[in-house]
Amino acid sequence: MEKLISRKEAAKLLGISIATLDAARNSGLISYVQYVQNGCVYFTDAGLQEYIAKCTHRAKPVEKKRYIPQAAKCPSLSCSVSLLEPNMSDKTKIQRWTLFLGGDGIGKKKKGNSSIWYGRA
Repeated sequence: MEKLISRKEAAKLLGISIATLDAARNSGLISYVQYVQNGCVYFTDAGLQEYIAKCTHRAKPVEKKRYIPQAAKCPSLSCSVSLLEPNMSDKTKIQRWTLFLGGDGIGKKKKGNSSIWYGRA
C-alpha cells in the first residue's frame, strides 16, 4: 500500500498553500483519498506527480520582431518628400511628421478636430 500524505505535507511538497491545494482538489485537478465523507483528506505520491505534470507548461520561444521603419510603409515617396521642403516652418514640419508617423509623435490630436495641440503626453 502506498504511503498517504496529509494536506499540510502535500501543500509543503508542492510549494503551494493549503487553500490552493483544496481548490485544486475541489476542481478535480488532483486526485485524493477520503475514507469517510467529511473526513480527513489524503494524497498519494502518484497523485501529486500527476498534478505536477498537469500544471507544468513548456515555455514558448520568444519571437524576434523585425524592425520596419515608418518610411517603408508610405505608399509613395511624395509624402516623405513633402516633409523636406525648405520653406516650411518648424511647426508645420512637426505637424506633418506627427501625422506621417500616425499621430503618436510629439503632440496629441484634439478630439473632433484635425489640428494638433502640443503639451505633455
